[in-house]
Amino acid sequence: LGEDPQEIKQWIHQSYESGKRLLGLLDELILISEVEQGSIPLKLQPVSLLELVEEVEKITALPRAHSQFHITVDSTESTVTIHGDGRWTRQVLLSLVTLMMKLMGMGTLNIHISRDHLNRAVVDFQGAPPPVWQEAIAAMNHPENPSKLEEFSKDFSPGFRLWVNQIILAT
Repeated sequence: LGEDPQEIKQWIHQSYESGKRLLGLLDELILISEVEQGSIPLKLQPVSLLELVEEVEKITALPRAHSQFHITVDSTESTVTIHGDGRWTRQVLLSLVTLMMKLMGMGTLNIHISRDHLNRAVVDFQGAPPPVWQEAIAAMNHPENPSKLEEFSKDFSPGFRLWVNQIILAT
């Protein structure tokens, strides 16, 4: 560091912001590990997927307003429900949508909710280019090869995000 007080002040501010970001990421990891270990009980109940996706759409409205990223939601049925914890399911959906926003940058993500031939609930993210998921899955399967995406240097990698979501859903 130099003698310039402004430079020192800027360095302290950047260090403070980096520390806050690191603590936020650690808090998220600790919370997820507590859920996985059973320290935090899940509140399993019928949850409407359409309502959760609409909530995620509302939550991401402000960040999307400042970019050219749009979300459309459609469903073949008005009531597609799952038996799960609504809070954690919403968190997984929010994580996936924000991941798509970061990776795609702009465009339209169509979220389609339906049931498959075995009557299982399906949430399909249409409009995301396949390389987006391939990069994230490759990062998840091969952690020794760091992600090439520079914008994730301040956050979890896409592969790590998918892995965390997989843990939450499996719990």
